[in-house]
Amino acid sequence: MRLFPVTAFAGVMMLLVACGNGSGDQDVVGGDNNVTRPDNGTINFDVVNPDIPTINKECQTNLECQEKNGGEWWACQKCETEWKCVQPAAMGEPGWGCVENVNCGSEAYCHSCENVCKPLLEACQTCENDEQCAGQMSHCVDKVNYQGVESELPGKICAPWCPLSTKVCAVPGAPQGSYVCADIGDASNGVCVPATMNCDSTIEKCESDEDCEQEGFKCYTDLGICGCRDALSCELGQACHPVTHQCMMGCADDNECGNGTVCSQGLCVPPCTGTLEKQNVQGCTGTVPDGYMWDCDETGHCFVPGMCFQPSDCKEPATYCDAETHKCLSGCMFDFDCKTFSQICDTTTNPGTCIRRPCKGNYSCSCGEVCELTQGECQTAEGNYCAVCDQQADDPCGNEDTLCIGFQDKDGNDMGSYCMPPCSSDPDNLCPQGWQCQEVKNQDGSPAGKVCVRHCYQKVAGGCAMGDAPDPQPADGTTSETATADM
Repeated sequence: MRLFPVTAFAGVMMLLVACGNGSGDQDVVGGDNNVTRPDNGTINFDVVNPDIPTINKECQTNLECQEKNGGEWWACQKCETEWKCVQPAAMGEPGWGCVENVNCGSEAYCHSCENVCKPLLEACQTCENDEQCAGQMSHCVDKVNYQGVESELPGKICAPWCPLSTKVCAVPGAPQGSYVCADIGDASNGVCVPATMNCDSTIEKCESDEDCEQEGFKCYTDLGICGCRDALSCELGQACHPVTHQCMMGCADDNECGNGTVCSQGLCVPPCTGTLEKQNVQGCTGTVPDGYMWDCDETGHCFVPGMCFQPSDCKEPATYCDAETHKCLSGCMFDFDCKTFSQICDTTTNPGTCIRRPCKGNYSCSCGEVCELTQGECQTAEGNYCAVCDQQADDPCGNEDTLCIGFQDKDGNDMGSYCMPPCSSDPDNLCPQGWQCQEVKNQDGSPAGKVCVRHCYQKVAGGCAMGDAPDPQPADGTTSETATADM
């Protein structure tokens, strides 16, 4: 077939206008703040925030202290109320002194106030900058965007990396669902922050499978979380993430996976090997019901004969994967189950029924058909399309608008003459599927009009609703089953 083409604000500035006829500045008594009202009627608040400490800054940078004291082992120690030049303990001593992060190796950072090396900070620990946080691509954040809403955290905290493509958060020791993947302005990479946007909130950890309420889930005691055992624990079409033990939308086909991996049971994994027949299947994991066993197909995909885990496991047309039994049954749940573009799933029945897809134009029909737009049905085109004709006859095709056109192959051999009806007036549906609207000329080169043209002497692969060439006859007179493709 040919297709034609809730932001929270840290502070608020307020301007209050008072009515009155007073003259001159007046002190307003009341409250801890000094308030005055000048002649213009505007009340001015001289606010002092006791929560913001006053810092005595004797220095600003390490370099400033190093130049001032004539040595490299000096640092600007930045404590809460005092910034001053100090000479830290030497590296390697019990205090493990430092000037900057590079002095501490890959698993520690230089504390800006104590000037000693301390272990990198885990998720939700208070931080000052990204370099203090454990894990590659972790960030120190106080503001994130989650589900389109910009939210402020109570303070700057370390937030581990997560991929925005899957939004899966794998935070060691954190119960499932306690962290969510939020956006920080990177198109691909996000960070894991508490679902409550507050690190003080906790979710009770599980200690045994009995603590897990969701059917099919078990307690992973090393993480303290309830999670899926395998794909059978998740809804149809979902996969069980092997690290987070969280049900997630997995891959749909191998094109979504990297080199050397295939999409098997919704996950991108190395190809399996062996066969059930030889009892040597390797690379297929997960529990299966009693009486069933894993098998591996020739392309390295794991499957269980007689069972399905996602719609693509049901290969036969008009079959679907039943979510309760995990078996392929007749019918459909959505269009994919029909396994052909020409059909859609009619969900007015239960299960659904595969019916012919309503056409939107001739391009969506089969060879020799046109789309009846009011009903959305493909119908056989009416007219002498590809009817054999004699160019010497007075009216070879029955009317003057239908032309009788002769064909020759590349060697100049006569391939016959056939009727070509005129193109339709509908610019989007000029000819039946399989025909093309072309301008033709007479033998003298003068225009003869636009007609629907096809190489009528060629057999159409799969057949044509009308005007198809006869089956070729071999030399012995028997009918040949060989068919040539249409143009």
